[in-house]
Amino acid sequence: MGHRGSVLIEAAKSVISSASSYEVYNLTEYTIGIWNIATPAEFKKNIQSLTLGLFGGGGCYLADKDTVDIFPNVISTFKNSDNKKILVIISDEMGNNDATSEIVGMLKENQIQTFVLGVKETFGAHERIAQETEGKFWDINESKEAHDFTSLLKTV
Repeated sequence: MGHRGSVLIEAAKSVISSASSYEVYNLTEYTIGIWNIATPAEFKKNIQSLTLGLFGGGGCYLADKDTVDIFPNVISTFKNSDNKKILVIISDEMGNNDATSEIVGMLKENQIQTFVLGVKETFGAHERIAQETEGKFWDINESKEAHDFTSLLKTV
């Protein structure tokens, strides 16, 4: 992973958080934390620091309209990067499709290929985001209890 554009972002319904190795941004409806990552070891350490309720009591219901303002922050982490831009979304919750086209538009405009381990649903936002940005989709329910993202990470 390169120094620029390699980040881990966690989003949840807004709440107060104490920042340590991440930057906290309070958005309209959500609070996000951004960890800059330069090495695989840092990625592993940051993944291990994630806990339920880290930024709130509720999850992020992608692609409800109120999740749109998360993506400019995601996109800004890729600025000044000459590397291929890859976003990995891991989510066990999906809202409606209201903002899917807007989210996909932002990602495509910024040439960000998106891979999603998410909720399978007919015409669901998670699958559409992956497909329309030329990424790949995995059904999170098929990986329940396995906690093995090897296939996803090897593909990415």
